[in-house]
Formats: sequence, C-alpha cells, structure tokens
Amino acid sequence: MTDSQPHPPTAAAFHAEFASPLGPLKAFSDGEAVTVLRFTGRDRKKGLPDPPSSPAPDLPVFRALGKWLSVYFKGKDPGPSPAVNPEGAPFRKGVWELLPGIRYGRWVTYAALARAWSAKNGGAAMTARAVGGALGANPVPILIPCHRVLGNDGKLTGFAYGLDLKKALLELEGNKDWKP
Repeated sequence: MTDSQPHPPTAAAFHAEFASPLGPLKAFSDGEAVTVLRFTGRDRKKGLPDPPSSPAPDLPVFRALGKWLSVYFKGKDPGPSPAVNPEGAPFRKGVWELLPGIRYGRWVTYAALARAWSAKNGGAAMTARAVGGALGANPVPILIPCHRVLGNDGKLTGFAYGLDLKKALLELEGNKDWKP
C-alpha cells in the first residue's frame, strides 16, 4: 500500500461499544491499547470491514476508555488519553504523534501542523494537504484529536466523520474561536 491508501485496521483482537451524546462508538484493541475508535453511525471508511475481534467490554483499556469518554462528553478535559496503537504508514504516524500536543479546547491550522512536522523532521518540506491526508486516515479520532486541526484563519474544514461532528466536538470542548 502507498501512504495515500487507507490502511485497514488489523491489529485488534477485542472490541467494545460506548454510548455518546454524538452517537454510538465502537473501539477495538490489541489487548493493551486502543487501535481503532469509530462513530458507528458515520462509518468513514465505507467498505472496510471491522477487524476480527471478540467482545471484551471489561478489558482494562476499555474500562479506562469508558471513564475517559465519560469525562470528555461531559465537556471536561479528561487529561491524557488511554493508550493508543494505531496502524499506519510512518508519515501518518508522525503526524498523529503531534496531535496530542494540541491542548483540549484549542486548535491549530493544517499549515501550522505541517510546519511542526517539518521542524521535527529536520526541515523536510511538508504541505498542509499532506497533513490533511494523514488526519483523514486517523483510526482513533478524539483520542488522537484530529478535529482540533482547522483551515487557514480557523475555518472549519475536513473531517472524516463530517463537519457537523467536528463542529460538535469543538463546541463540546468550549472552543468557539473558529469560523464555520
């Protein structure tokens, strides 16, 4: 696969489902970390099957995720996310690693994230469009907060689950200085 193709989630053995005010979520885990988190009513990767897995709602990582999501959906900063281990090409993973640095209730632009990636990688050139492609492939939204990345001047653009959900997540976090 090239880096521009979707990576089907395969590193999962277990799954659990969670309710949220924005719709049901389904999480997958390798037993130690969350590998995939999806809004089930808004499948962004049409045609990609769920990874083979068994229900395991009492798995420690899922219990931690449930507590984290409960705090998050109450509009409070839940702190660091439970462990994540998303599959993806090295470039995508490099972009995703920058996202937890965007504090709750804040946002950055795609261009700023491209500059941060470039600085972290010895000045290698990077475009906002390439960053957007990596964010669109993020298998664990919310935990890796790709919804906190906006277009130039804070414009609401691009989110695999739809702009209405991105807007709702930003508003839930009390982030109101972006532009529709």
